[in-house]
Amino acid sequence: MSLILGIYSLNSQPSFTDEFSEVIDEFSLHGKRNIKNYYSGNLFLASYQPFPVSYEAINQFDNGIVIALSGRLYGIEDHDNGITSDLDSLLFYENPSNYIKNLYLTKNLQKLRNIDGSFAFSLHDRKNERLILANDSFGQYPLFYISDSDYIIFCNEYEPLTKLNGRILNIDNNALAEYFVFDGVLWNKTLYSDIKPVTPGTILSFFGSNPKKTLYDRLAVTVNNEISPEKATEELSVIIRKAVSKRINPPFENIRIDLSGGLDTRLILSCLTHDERSKIGFQSFITPPLNENNDQDVMISKLIAEKLKLKLSISSFNDWDNEFSPAFYQQWRERSYPEITIKGLYGGEFLNGDCFRFIPSETIQFIQGARFPQTFFSNRLNRPSASLEKAGTVIPRKLFSENMFETCVNPYHTLYRLLSEYHTENKSLLYAYFLFSQSFFTRLYGGTSGLWAQPYTFLTKVDTPFLDHALLRYLLSLPPAFLSGNSDHLLYQLLFKNHFSELNDIPTISSLSEAGGSCIGRFTQGIEPKGCRQFRYGQALLKVAEDKPFWFKTFFDKDAINETLKNPDSKETQSIIDLLALLEH
Repeated sequence: MSLILGIYSLNSQPSFTDEFSEVIDEFSLHGKRNIKNYYSGNLFLASYQPFPVSYEAINQFDNGIVIALSGRLYGIEDHDNGITSDLDSLLFYENPSNYIKNLYLTKNLQKLRNIDGSFAFSLHDRKNERLILANDSFGQYPLFYISDSDYIIFCNEYEPLTKLNGRILNIDNNALAEYFVFDGVLWNKTLYSDIKPVTPGTILSFFGSNPKKTLYDRLAVTVNNEISPEKATEELSVIIRKAVSKRINPPFENIRIDLSGGLDTRLILSCLTHDERSKIGFQSFITPPLNENNDQDVMISKLIAEKLKLKLSISSFNDWDNEFSPAFYQQWRERSYPEITIKGLYGGEFLNGDCFRFIPSETIQFIQGARFPQTFFSNRLNRPSASLEKAGTVIPRKLFSENMFETCVNPYHTLYRLLSEYHTENKSLLYAYFLFSQSFFTRLYGGTSGLWAQPYTFLTKVDTPFLDHALLRYLLSLPPAFLSGNSDHLLYQLLFKNHFSELNDIPTISSLSEAGGSCIGRFTQGIEPKGCRQFRYGQALLKVAEDKPFWFKTFFDKDAINETLKNPDSKETQSIIDLLALLEH
């Protein structure tokens, strides 16, 4: 997916390549990326596009407007009356930046909510010396910025923003508190108080270093309590098919789709035509130390490929065979996908409500208004995470230096304020969506041991139909009981029984197979790969113990950390190491 970097000088026209050489060099991965540069007065822009797309990332227009666009866009859809004008459609399909420019000139930027896709952009109005940063309604494509009286710098990645000459970044204590209280940083911050994300559905207008924030889409979705599960899955099946279809565009040979032993990739596969299946490449990954003859994901994928005559490639996912270290974050960042890669990410989390099994129960109680957690903040820091208690965990508050959290805002107060900005009735699902897809840093599914440490990066690399805007809006409108994450798998059962039954004769490793009356059997051969997916943390623990960087002494209690290191297999220990490694990175 495309990435952009922008440097906007508020005072004079600098020599960008001299004054900001380290920022630009970091964005280019020290020359590994083939980036395109653009200069216009006080503005410098750079873009990176790993594979060809139908539109340029950076566009300059005759009226002095320059737009840098990142992400992937599929079309426009009017959420008010379902109608889009011929002019809107013409402008968009000619060039999405042209459509955005027209919205700006006609003072209709609130119509950004009609753009279907995950995107973020900058718009510079040179005539009026105005800079705008904005993203899609659900904030799916990241955009970070840092500013002072001299400049504004923005990028889809935060790493280049850390390379400013002479700028010492400050760790955000509130973000650290949220990491331990919610198991993830809330979507309005990073781990650094200086670097901020553009929050979902937001327009930031800069006439200087301080932006004016406009929330153009409050996601006003009400719950339809009258709909039946059968009707809901009938409508869902149509939405899912459309979500897959818009992501499958010729040449099909440039598309790769993941297959696994679960259910979400089957949903994607069932939406493809025979022609698409014959030309698209499919891939499945072996989890070390397993092999293709005992890895259940691969074994099931081979059965599916044989039945449908798919072109399936099998390779080893070597991340699970490596020692964990700070280098992991850089390796993940440098990983590129030459083709459009589509995965089944977030299917079970949102379609089946699995996300609620991993969110602390007191957080859901708070969102639903059962009680106001005056003491939840201190309770969560003075005891191990509820989801990790059985692993012999440590107490988060004891890890940090004295008075570390004394100046923190209660994270629940912040959560209340953030959720109140949106007019969504089912705020529990909205929160789950933001936590699982927007958080800057999490320990969901074990953090790095589940490759979920930085979920906001997923859509900068791959695509998934389960974050489709229309699908998310529809799920927000369903009765919460349909998406409770209970073992009956209500929507999944009906979807596969009535609408996607083509592969029901091939067993699965999904827990759906164990539900009463399941239409898909349980795969009993081989070994379930998820149980083998663990980084080796030994060297990282040793490095932390022996070579503590300067910031370590400021935040962490030496004795408590050393005690923690005695239990390297603890999930809580691993979440601490994830955090230390990210800060070092």
